[in-house]
Amino acid sequence: WAVQLEHPAVTTAWALTILSLLTLGLVYEWTQGGLEWAE
Repeated sequence: WAVQLEHPAVTTAWALTILSLLTLGLVYEWTQGGLEWAE
């Protein structure tokens, strides 16, 4: 589907943005102690 787009760089930028937000959310939860279910 990415090949059919006119601007693949924009698609890559959006993908990196979404992945960055998900990663930041995971790191935030981790630092706040929200991932401490495996004790």
